[in-house]
Amino acid sequence: VDSFLRMIKSHFAREIDFFNCEHRIRNKMGDYIWVANRGRALWNAKGEVIRFVGLQTDITQRKKAEERLIYNAFHDDLTGLPNRSLFMDRLNQVLLSRSSFAVLYMDIDHFKEVNDTLGHEAGNKLLMIIAKRLENCRRGGDTVARLGGDEFTLLLANVRELSDVEGVVNRVLDEVSLPFEIAGEKITSHLSIGIALGDYLIYKKPEDIIRDADIALYQAKHKGKGSYEIFNRQMSHRKFPF
Repeated sequence: VDSFLRMIKSHFAREIDFFNCEHRIRNKMGDYIWVANRGRALWNAKGEVIRFVGLQTDITQRKKAEERLIYNAFHDDLTGLPNRSLFMDRLNQVLLSRSSFAVLYMDIDHFKEVNDTLGHEAGNKLLMIIAKRLENCRRGGDTVARLGGDEFTLLLANVRELSDVEGVVNRVLDEVSLPFEIAGEKITSHLSIGIALGDYLIYKKPEDIIRDADIALYQAKHKGKGSYEIFNRQMSHRKFPF
């Protein structure tokens, strides 16, 4: 409303030819709605406003549609988690904040076998279950995302001790390994996790953090299901098949 009043004031001062402003107001039911106000004033020879002509339109549905489009652009359709774009933005914000952090790069062990034996619908249900369990493990201020396929990430912000990271990792491994039923089959799932630790002095770009966490993930998968590995610089000198 303040922006609308400022625009009206500017229009009355003839600083702008007409006013055009969108803002929220309360309707008769006490609910907030979005409206668009458009119009102009008419002046007499003395420069006094003699008439005010305008139109107010309810644009609540349009605003909701715009909000849905923005939400869908940054969230995964299947799980509702942040997608790669939003996760990379959150990671960039952590770098700009100059705080320490950890990134967990995870994928589901033997996920292809679930799709092949039980079908893609069962695979999708597994992804949704894993997403929910990862959400249950995150702390306030952390971000869980699905990058695509069976790959998930968890950004731990403001990490002070390695034990903080290991505590979350162990909670994730325990939570995900709890059995559940899909398509009449009792299933126990496991994650492999690659971890990149750092701050703005070590990393300058979000892509570099993801790269290192992915390298650590590759090492974790070679240790066996339900394992994790923390990235170290020696890993970056080895040759990996990707």
